[in-house]
Amino acid sequence: MASRLSWLCLFTFATVVPVLAQDGSAHMRPPRGVQATALTGEITLDGRLDEAAWALAEAATDFIQQQPKEGEPATQRTEVRFLFNHDALYIGARMYDDHGGAGVVSRLVRRDGSADADELTITFDTFHDHLGQTV
Repeated sequence: MASRLSWLCLFTFATVVPVLAQDGSAHMRPPRGVQATALTGEITLDGRLDEAAWALAEAATDFIQQQPKEGEPATQRTEVRFLFNHDALYIGARMYDDHGGAGVVSRLVRRDGSADADELTITFDTFHDHLGQTV
């Protein structure tokens, strides 16, 4: 009986203490947003973002990371801009690397499935409930 009680205490301690150690502050940030800019001219979908409309659009910056330190500021600068017209929503992103082109490494594996690759996820709160988003 004493052995069972010891194991139960050990199990309870091992499962409860890590939960109490997490403050959850990374998930308690106020929602942030950025305003999309109306597109009056034309843009070319070539990945360059060199049209004047992109420079006029407000940039979303100050992103946070998920790994390795969830909730901490991102280690690399990123700018995401939004344009729209009556046909579409256009999203342009510049993701910088301190090492320039040398910081981009392609291995002989599926690059987009790599856990250590950078990722940008765009979500839309279509019900404005701050709960469910559409990607």
